[in-house]
Amino acid sequence: MKSKIVIVSDDVYYLTGISKGMKESGTRVESIFLSDSGEFERFTLTTSFSLSKDTVVLLSVREPGLLDRLITFFFSKVTLCISPSGLHSRRHFFCQHGVYYFNKNKTLSELNDILIAISNRKNTESNTITDKEFFILSELVRAGNVKRMYSAINISEKTVSYYKRSALKKMGLLSSQNYLCIHPAFSAVKTIQRH
Repeated sequence: MKSKIVIVSDDVYYLTGISKGMKESGTRVESIFLSDSGEFERFTLTTSFSLSKDTVVLLSVREPGLLDRLITFFFSKVTLCISPSGLHSRRHFFCQHGVYYFNKNKTLSELNDILIAISNRKNTESNTITDKEFFILSELVRAGNVKRMYSAINISEKTVSYYKRSALKKMGLLSSQNYLCIHPAFSAVKTIQRH
């Protein structure tokens, strides 16, 4: 699947940098800059861009009110909406206590397919998340932090950190961002901070 990426942000430097990188890799990208909530109405009334089932929306918006409105606007129109508060898919979606749940049978294979579609990469061993990496990320989300996790499952902190960094690198994400992780048992998507 060759997805079109729509990036919406209130940070012009982030928007310029990420869209340039994606365009250079051959990804179909559309960039939209919104400085505040006041621009939302003008955006929905005047912006004419195509949204379809193969569109993935990446939101990087700091203002909570604007972020909520954008998620609501895009959610029913696209296949996947990624924001600082979670991953929004069209099917089996609901939100509870800030945790987003979707498709209770989400598998590692499906996660890799999503990541490949978003990043427009080929599915190779070097950029595919392994069972071990997926397990570490999943357990980390459930435990809440590295220390609680490695003591609970008897794996060293060094090992946990290695697999976490490895998986996040394959996801192509920057160290200063928050990351989305899927817990296979509960299908919960949360953000974790990369250290």
